[in-house]
Amino acid sequence: MVLIACPKCGESYSASPPDSGHKKLAKYPDRNTFPHIIECKMCGNVITIYWKPTE
Repeated sequence: MVLIACPKCGESYSASPPDSGHKKLAKYPDRNTFPHIIECKMCGNVITIYWKPTE
């Protein structure tokens, strides 16, 4: 699990990997990443984080 903050308002959220094979965060997407979309409850901003598979 990782703690992230909305870049617009600073509200914090926790995010968990989608499965046991994806545990690392990636800054940019590629064909091996899994996107996780969170909508901020305070300002409505859409936050996308990408999970990389562990190797």
